Amino acid sequence: METKQMKLIDALCDPKTQFVVPVYQRVYSWTQPHCEALVRDSLAAAVEEREHFVGTVLYRPSDVHGGVRELTLIDGQQRLATVALLAVAIRDTMSARCGTWPEWLDHCISVELPDDQQPKVILSRPDRATFSAVILGQELPDEESRSELVLENLAYFNAVLDEPDFDIDLLLQGLGKLTIVGAVLDENDRPQLVFESLNAKGMPLKTSDLIRNLLLTQLDLEEQIRLFKKYWEPLEDRFDAIEAAEKAERKSKIGIPPADRRVEWEGLALDAALHGWLVENSPTARPSTRAGLYDAFKNHVAENPEMTLEELLTSINVYCNRFADEFESPEAKEHINWAIGKPEGFGFGN
Repeated sequence: METKQMKLIDALCDPKTQFVVPVYQRVYSWTQPHCEALVRDSLAAAVEEREHFVGTVLYRPSDVHGGVRELTLIDGQQRLATVALLAVAIRDTMSARCGTWPEWLDHCISVELPDDQQPKVILSRPDRATFSAVILGQELPDEESRSELVLENLAYFNAVLDEPDFDIDLLLQGLGKLTIVGAVLDENDRPQLVFESLNAKGMPLKTSDLIRNLLLTQLDLEEQIRLFKKYWEPLEDRFDAIEAAEKAERKSKIGIPPADRRVEWEGLALDAALHGWLVENSPTARPSTRAGLYDAFKNHVAENPEMTLEELLTSINVYCNRFADEFESPEAKEHINWAIGKPEGFGFGN
């Protein structure tokens, strides 16, 4: 791995590079407080005339298309995508006010290929269509398919820039003082170990994120997309809907014990299903808590090298869909209680 400290806009504004978020990555998740901090830190850096470090951007070089190098973005999509949204807001505001804006903003927003224009950052899955439409000034996707966080964050930036006394020039100066550590993975580096390291250092991923990444990171982009869309994305969509319904029911229903109201459902139902799959397919793998599920799953995969990835994903998909069909069954409830940490769940040792 090669690392160097650099200006964020230098990394983002190179007209010959494009950042692509792989399908196995988590979705865009920054909210307004993150956007507020970005604006606040940029203004402070300009006023105090100092650099401000905003984190690490990890990537791996991929293919070259039309003279533009694709960089697979391992970590940093939240920062880069949000700065690109801010650049769109600045460009549009300056265009409306005076008709001109700094050229480097355009390079933060998009890249020119021989046959078309594309976003500088290609987000993954549900965010991609909305982000691309915003970046390129195109029609938004259908309302049910839109990424609300992308639209909300852009609306926040537009509102800030529309304030009568807001100093856009000062903000531009501050953006130029934001620094990152750019880390380039080489062919000998293993992206999954990077994910695990990030998870251990205060940037937690859901267990299902880690398992998904474990299965898909070593594949080329085309095969990642095929397997993800066929086997994994339908599970995430289905269990997201189940978890949303469970949260809504517990919020509205009278008589739910306070402890049950406080259960954090994000990722819990799918973790319970994956635990059920592991118990059924590896009777000796008995993690006592959700924290041990990933290691137990990883060990099971390593101990069964004869099983192809497609066979493994097929098995997981079939079991988890059956789990969802029978979500109210006693067997499913045992696994859900295990995921919650209730004593009536599976009491397995490590």
